[in-house]
Amino acid sequence: MNKRNAAKAAASFLCGAALLLSSILISCTDMSNGAQNGGAVFSIDAAAAKTLFASSAPSGLADDSRPLYIDIELKGDYSAKKKSDIDPQKGAVVEFDSIPVGSSVWAEANVYHEPQNILYTGKSASIVVVAGLNPLSLVLRAAGSSGGDSGGGSGGDSGGGGSPDAGLAIPLTFEAIEAGAKVTFTNKASGAVTYKKNGGAEETIASGSSAEITLDAVGDKVSFYGDNETYSDGLFGNNSCIKCDKDCYVYGNIMSLIKSSGFESAVELTGAYTFYYLFSDFSNGAHIKNKAGSDLLLPATTLTESCYCSMFSNCSSLTKAPALGATTLAKECYVNMFNGCTSLASAPALPSTTLAEGCYNGMFSGCSSLTEAPELAAPTLVKECYKLMFTGCTSLASVTCLATNISAVDCVSNWFSSASTSGTFIKAASMTGWTRDESGIPAGWTVQDYSSSGGGGGSGSGGSGSGGNGVNGNFVQKPFSVSETKQVYFSQGNLQYQGGSTSTWRFAEHQYDVVPEEKVVYTKTGSGATATITPIGPDYEEWIDVFPWGSSGYGLAKPYTRNYSQEDENGKTIFTLLHIEDMTTGDRANYDWGVYNAISNGGNQAGLWRTLTMDEWLYLFNTRSGTNYNAAGLRVPARIYTSDTAIATADSENALAGMILLPDDWNDSQIPASVRDSFTRTITNTEDYESWATNVLTYEQWSQLEALGAIFLPAIGQQENDGTFYRRVKTYGSLQFEYWSASVVSTGYDTKYCMYTSNPAGTFGSYSPSCDVCIPVRLVQDVE
Repeated sequence: MNKRNAAKAAASFLCGAALLLSSILISCTDMSNGAQNGGAVFSIDAAAAKTLFASSAPSGLADDSRPLYIDIELKGDYSAKKKSDIDPQKGAVVEFDSIPVGSSVWAEANVYHEPQNILYTGKSASIVVVAGLNPLSLVLRAAGSSGGDSGGGSGGDSGGGGSPDAGLAIPLTFEAIEAGAKVTFTNKASGAVTYKKNGGAEETIASGSSAEITLDAVGDKVSFYGDNETYSDGLFGNNSCIKCDKDCYVYGNIMSLIKSSGFESAVELTGAYTFYYLFSDFSNGAHIKNKAGSDLLLPATTLTESCYCSMFSNCSSLTKAPALGATTLAKECYVNMFNGCTSLASAPALPSTTLAEGCYNGMFSGCSSLTEAPELAAPTLVKECYKLMFTGCTSLASVTCLATNISAVDCVSNWFSSASTSGTFIKAASMTGWTRDESGIPAGWTVQDYSSSGGGGGSGSGGSGSGGNGVNGNFVQKPFSVSETKQVYFSQGNLQYQGGSTSTWRFAEHQYDVVPEEKVVYTKTGSGATATITPIGPDYEEWIDVFPWGSSGYGLAKPYTRNYSQEDENGKTIFTLLHIEDMTTGDRANYDWGVYNAISNGGNQAGLWRTLTMDEWLYLFNTRSGTNYNAAGLRVPARIYTSDTAIATADSENALAGMILLPDDWNDSQIPASVRDSFTRTITNTEDYESWATNVLTYEQWSQLEALGAIFLPAIGQQENDGTFYRRVKTYGSLQFEYWSASVVSTGYDTKYCMYTSNPAGTFGSYSPSCDVCIPVRLVQDVE
């Protein structure tokens, strides 16, 4: 496909409604105009737009007039993000330009209503950008549906500036960057290898011999061909190798060494140790370099044992790895493949979800410039599959590993040895078995749960995943029992909301974070008991972390509602709805803050989180029995200094009070020695205020408990409907500690929530305030 036809091509778009998948054609018009810069375009026509609008109305709303938007983020060698509204009559066009020609990119897309309630998500196949505008093909699915995105689509131009077919038709080629470069091919295959210099006469390199080819001028080329099954017997030193003594580009299809004629369609390796140490050169590896717009292609989809083992070892000038599309792996196929590639800045995608023994062992060891690892989507690991994989990757900042079974021998042994000391580790939401060390998740790394928003090239989990940006680095999710048959994971912090132009929900960055009292400003009008509170209103742009009952934003129950008689921005009277019903079933669940809302750092999709029922709160605090302790031994009142700098002048009353919940599998033997003298599960004080000061922990001590799965629920307090705001202060000899549940008490204007004000060492109970009293919210996910 040439670049002008590519710009005219139609892109395929699959749009998933709640229970129906329908195909929508998205056309791309010719916008290249002969441009020499690269670009990408995504276009939705009017018919597709109408279908999107028809299928996007939230449940319970007969008519949805809110605008529909799409945002598309380019990733890979070039990063950019754009947003567009989708017109129901005209559709939408999102265009990117000035992308460097030869860049390998893909796109991730979301279709959503404001606030960002994501309806559809998707991911494109990778394309290599050429001059003009390349159409991106996306497969979208309904947010929360099972499975991940399948990628695919029409793709784009690749290889040496031509179509994908043309790129595959280029044989393995070395091109001189410096005049006089000598390329040496040592042939240890069982058969001959041939070469052509600058497309001239064919020369032969017999089995067991070498040839030195001099590239006299800059731009001179030598291309190699062969009909050999393998190029090594697996013994170092008895392997074929290609070296150059001055700087050269390497590109073209490696399969020209397997099948000299018709290699452009060859995708199968049959011999063990094929390409073993092929470009490895401990003396001159720095001379092998990438050429922009002309990739080295490794298109084999059928691999063999140790086929690419140490192929690029010590190629220290290599900045870009070839794409690796195989989904069926072989034993030790990629072992040490890029070992010592100190300039390698990006890693190739590793799409396989079924691994083979030792397949990625040491694959990126010593890649000190690598910042982001490929997504590791395999759920079950095998012996030595990730062993030493990222050792020495001192710049590594992000790893996504979706494994849920890491029991195989040495499967992650020292995989972060001597790697970077900080970064973000994204794990499967249900995975609780990681250790915090070089053979697990490094101790200094942030941990967050995988979000299925945007898909995962086939690995998306649909309805699971929390996490997102801003997750506390020591926060680890562990199961907590809330009934005899159900366990949950807690969110990383309390729920917060920002109005104004963003209308954003998020989890607090840390478990102890609360909105400062001086930031929560309410203006009183009137006087005495009849005073009303002027609502914060939709334009209030400060964060808030206490909410009236059921104020998810569904219907007219807004997060900033403060009493029964206020008006919304359109002059309509707002009532706090569902005051006589719970939030646990049917449409009523939309009044649950987690069910209806996309939480920006909690997966950014509606329906991923929920509020505990009253029975679940009471079971958690009063009934559950863990591995070693009962419920009373698994909840502890405490105060936490939220920064070490405050300790020198502050007494225990100035530390943040709250309840520490310990996970079901808690054992005191886990407690670090530095914490033991300051932490006890045995609370004997009956005076409420003294009980909160039994455990007074420094920031560092709390961080160590948190890394073991401990949860902290800060005693935020409440705002009454007369304007009185009881925060974390001593009030009538007690602290206000309460959290909304999803259950009601009776048919009145009351609801239950978990609270304790007289003896935090005793039994927890329920309390029934008015619906417009503002109370904190902490959300959970069910353990599947």
